[in-house]
Amino acid sequence: MKNLLFSLATILLFDRAPQAFGFIGNYQLENVASTLSLNVSNNLTSDGACIIQWTYSGANNELWTFGATSNGYYQITSILSGKDVSVANAATTNGAPIVQWTFGTTGDDQWLPVQNSDGSYTFYNLNSGLVLEDPNSNTNKGIEMDQAAYTGANNQRWYLFENVSLAIDSLAGAITQNEIDSFKAYMAAQVPPPTPWGALNGTTHNAWADFSGGNNLEAMGLMYETTGDINILTNMIYWADTCVSERNDLMAATNGGQRICWDGVIDKIWVAQDLATTNPSTGCETGDAQGHMAYAALLILQNPSLWNQTVPDGDPYGYGTTYFQRATNYVQKCDEANNQYCLKYFVQPGTYLIVDPTNSAWKGLDTPNNRQSMWYVGFGRLAQCHEILGDNPSLATEYENIGKAASGQCINGMAGYHPTTVNGDAVYDWGYYPFDVYPNHLENVGHGAYDMYGVWRAYDRSVYGYTLSTVKPFANALVDVMNIATNSFSGAVNGTGTAQNYMQQQWLWLADLRSSVYDAVAEADLVSGRYKSNPYMDAAILWMKNRRQQEFAVTATPSSQTITAGNGTSYTTTVSPWGGFAGTVSLSVSGLPSGASASFNDSSINLATINAASTNVTLSVSTSSSTAGGTYTLTITGTSGSVSHSTTVSLAVNGSATPDFSISASPPSQTVTAGNGTNYTVNLSSINGFNSSVSLSASGLPSGATASFNPSSLVPPGLATMTVATSASTPAGSSTLTITGTSGSLQHSANATLVVNTPPAAPTGLGATAGNAQVALSWTASSGATSYNVKRATVSGGPYTTIANVSTTSYTDSSVTNGTTYYYVVSAVNSGGESANSSEASATPSAPTAPPAPTGLTATAGNAQVALSWTASSGATSYNVKRATTSGGPYTTITNVSSTSYTDSSVINGTTYYYVVSAVNSAGESANSSEASATPSAPAAPAAPTNLTATTMKQPGHIQLTWTQSSSPNITSNNIYRSTTSGGPYTLVTTLSAATSYTDSGLGRGATYYYVVTAVNSGNVESPYSNQATATTR
Repeated sequence: MKNLLFSLATILLFDRAPQAFGFIGNYQLENVASTLSLNVSNNLTSDGACIIQWTYSGANNELWTFGATSNGYYQITSILSGKDVSVANAATTNGAPIVQWTFGTTGDDQWLPVQNSDGSYTFYNLNSGLVLEDPNSNTNKGIEMDQAAYTGANNQRWYLFENVSLAIDSLAGAITQNEIDSFKAYMAAQVPPPTPWGALNGTTHNAWADFSGGNNLEAMGLMYETTGDINILTNMIYWADTCVSERNDLMAATNGGQRICWDGVIDKIWVAQDLATTNPSTGCETGDAQGHMAYAALLILQNPSLWNQTVPDGDPYGYGTTYFQRATNYVQKCDEANNQYCLKYFVQPGTYLIVDPTNSAWKGLDTPNNRQSMWYVGFGRLAQCHEILGDNPSLATEYENIGKAASGQCINGMAGYHPTTVNGDAVYDWGYYPFDVYPNHLENVGHGAYDMYGVWRAYDRSVYGYTLSTVKPFANALVDVMNIATNSFSGAVNGTGTAQNYMQQQWLWLADLRSSVYDAVAEADLVSGRYKSNPYMDAAILWMKNRRQQEFAVTATPSSQTITAGNGTSYTTTVSPWGGFAGTVSLSVSGLPSGASASFNDSSINLATINAASTNVTLSVSTSSSTAGGTYTLTITGTSGSVSHSTTVSLAVNGSATPDFSISASPPSQTVTAGNGTNYTVNLSSINGFNSSVSLSASGLPSGATASFNPSSLVPPGLATMTVATSASTPAGSSTLTITGTSGSLQHSANATLVVNTPPAAPTGLGATAGNAQVALSWTASSGATSYNVKRATVSGGPYTTIANVSTTSYTDSSVTNGTTYYYVVSAVNSGGESANSSEASATPSAPTAPPAPTGLTATAGNAQVALSWTASSGATSYNVKRATTSGGPYTTITNVSSTSYTDSSVINGTTYYYVVSAVNSAGESANSSEASATPSAPAAPAAPTNLTATTMKQPGHIQLTWTQSSSPNITSNNIYRSTTSGGPYTLVTTLSAATSYTDSGLGRGATYYYVVTAVNSGNVESPYSNQATATTR
């Protein structure tokens, strides 16, 4: 597998690039020019088979190993045949074909790899000295490779990519680091689908539903669940971000987004048809895509320790810097799609069933069982996300209801279609549901895999209420009917159809229902080797392998309880069998405080007898009055033979206490204007049976303020009103009032804030500036003001009318008439009242006048350009630049600019141009400026370099060039040209910063070359050729 185009997230997590030498693995060789790969034609293993180029598929005839020989060269050996890349008949001529041959001694099957600056390699043959190439840069598949003299062209360059495959070390035991590392390396070589519908073997389908997009997201989710490796989750987030960005309304039209759907709008969906489809639509494909994104969100939300951590990818799509922000973004995007499309058109109100839409424009949705089962998984995961967030209980309930209704229709329909018994086991034999719509459509195991995806997840969601006896016949059908021989399965769920040597990975989930499912499916998938290039299959096997290794899980809710010493509480402990485990689990608890005891209502759980995905028992904890206060961690452990699993809960114990009371006040703060009053409510609470009278008092009052209580004393629990009165002399400011309750030796206090406001001082510094049909006002802020009243009159001294209230210290009055004088004052306002008016300011608005003509126009000629500059005109907002080819005009306006300079690049060297400039503002345009003229001209070419010499070097394929630099000034670079014919034509070899020597390397052996050199000046003008020099390589 290869990947040259990286996302930032992938670069952070994995390393994937064309290989450098020392070779230790299997490699793909991709030609840079054609992008096709080196291939043994027709999978032949015989000597003389042609070596061609073909689209890479990962097959063995496209994979090669490198073996170093004693002279520093390498054998390039086919994985398929074990034979080496060789030159036919050991030829030394250009165009000789490349074949595979048993390794010999002539050197025609040994190659020297030389790495190029772009990371590619050129391969030199030991025998001929020529290089491996794609002849004539041909981009067609099936072209036979040949050898030729080195030119440096891309058809002689090859990228090397190490072939990475997924690994499964065994089907039993704990998951290994090698299995984890191979998965991470393989996923590093994958890129998300470029568009939702993708190019999927010529079909139209949503790649994010399944195929590489959706399946790889599921695979990464399973591996993160199995390993807890944060790098896998972060890569999954990169894929989920890409999936979000390819929603129809978020993706650019050039990539296939922004499409008007069958309901007439740009829907927030993942379109399931390609660009050729009119009125595109989607059904369960959008539900599937949502299910995968909700999986990523759920994995994050289930781990609060991740929430505030930063995702190490730089947030390339702007979906949030933290894991929590990414998760909530995915949930939001799914909810949007549901609200606009899925819930609107496909969920039947009242029944919550997923149905066909009634719109006649719809083409192609049907709702057989496999589509239902895929769709309701997404709703179920979104429900779990909202349940964790607690942000939208009604929507979470709606999603749960859809999952329950759809799974019920699907599972009960399949179960009731044709139940029977095989080998004494209840089995199901089903077709597409509803069966009256699909009466002759027998379910094949491929579609059946999607059925099982939904069946298992519905069973695992205990709130859906499916029993083991209801769903186990699906597993029995696999073992007793579909598994027709070792590592062989029928093509249909009833045991008929074309046999296959593997089983789709979704069937593995049924190992939770019957353990032998894993033995049959995982073994077949391992032997078939399909898992090596199927991340979803690989991850599913490893996920269930890990699950079987753990055998069962122990969880408990709630995570913490708080009690008073002498009381008790309880926790619900859940034991879940995994991978078909059917043993007995014994429960125990440790970590209890002194004086406490605990018991389970059932401490020995026989998992073989439970009829659900899990079973609950109650852990009851009791404490005595002597139990010390504190927080304790209780460890609940389940043990079955040598296997044990634990979970922890927290128990907070409050020690015994004497009767007491508490006091509080609300609201915590009140604001009044000096001279007014306000009230607070004082709340007295009884603690441990306190029942004595408590008297109330207040302190901390500002001067001129008093406080009273009604009632002044009471027995808790109860409420009293504290009234605070201020006087006109009470100063402005904030005071902390202390409200104290006293009962004998007991005394408790609560604080409340009193804010007293007084009106602010009048504003100062009012200024009025006239404009065109407007007056701009500004003033100095008044301390304590929260806003300002702006007032206006047409007579000095008023009366004034308030025209605006603003929170800033400026205001522009645009409701005025030019030529009329207006008089303004401003007052300051806060919660304490309004100040006096400020001093008066006046202004008379008037219309603007056109600006004067610009002065100082100059024109400076250049090479095919004229640079103009002039002096600014007062009041101008822009300038019209005009040009003529005759002095005095007529002039044509060539541009309008806001600056006082302009470079005219639309001129011809040798022509004289005449320019004028006028100034412009809202009132009009000025007269033209004085005229300026200029005649552009091209710069002269520099003199050619001299005394060029070419010298053959000892090193094969190298020629040394020297010359005398051009005598012209401002030389910045030299161009080196080469030909194999005296007098040219010459080909540019390289461009150097100004220099007087160059070594030309990588040339053919014994070949004669002809060179010339030119000089280039700072104006990018090139000189004529130098004298020709010639040399012949060794």
